[in-house]
Amino acid sequence: MKCIVLGSGTGIPSPSRNSAGYFLEAGGLNLLVDCGPGTMRRLVRARKGIANLDAVFITHTHPDHVSDLTPIIHALRVGGGGRRKKLTVYGPSGFKDYFDRIVLTQVRLPELFALEALEVEERMTLGSLTVQTFPTVHVEHLNSVGYRFEENGRSVVFSGDCDYSQGLIDGAHRADVLILDCCTLDSDKMEGHLSAGLAGLVAAKAEVKHLIPTHFYPIPAADSEREQECRIQFSGKITLAEDLMVFEV
Repeated sequence: MKCIVLGSGTGIPSPSRNSAGYFLEAGGLNLLVDCGPGTMRRLVRARKGIANLDAVFITHTHPDHVSDLTPIIHALRVGGGGRRKKLTVYGPSGFKDYFDRIVLTQVRLPELFALEALEVEERMTLGSLTVQTFPTVHVEHLNSVGYRFEENGRSVVFSGDCDYSQGLIDGAHRADVLILDCCTLDSDKMEGHLSAGLAGLVAAKAEVKHLIPTHFYPIPAADSEREQECRIQFSGKITLAEDLMVFEV
């Protein structure tokens, strides 16, 4: 499996960090996990584009995680080069209503290819790829989930926005790679998000091999401080996410 970080930032503008988005090549499929504003342009810069997307996985419907979904569908509909391949968009409970009310009121259904929005099941199979979902704790008014992708005994987990919970630890248990919300330093902990120290604690309790902290708020904190706080709890491999960073699982 190969992953490209398209956005390691938040909804607050940053000159170097786009809003949340990740491109995953796995099981012969081209997948997108979240698509905040600017995701399409990041895909172009990563030389991937949108034409060959097979599925999109949304962790929750805050705009910094989903607002490029409508432009992506519109671009595929009007400039998809005769695309015939179906596009499936997955999201947590309540996502289908969001999709119908927000997305389909702005773009017409494509004529050349099938488009389907589905609310995720706990375990799904896409060819040789297994996708597991788990609930996360973020905000009360929205459902949110994390995703675990597994193929040939290897696993990568995307937490989305989340606070500390046992469900998160269980969902990430012994993952090869955990891409984890890490908004702030411990002194600036925000409700519904992990701080650096808590991110390290989750990684340690989940016994993951490689922690990739992400979703950084533009605060005056050096990367070394973020990593240092993660390391108080976690002794494994840590790589701070950067936009357009590529890694393999």
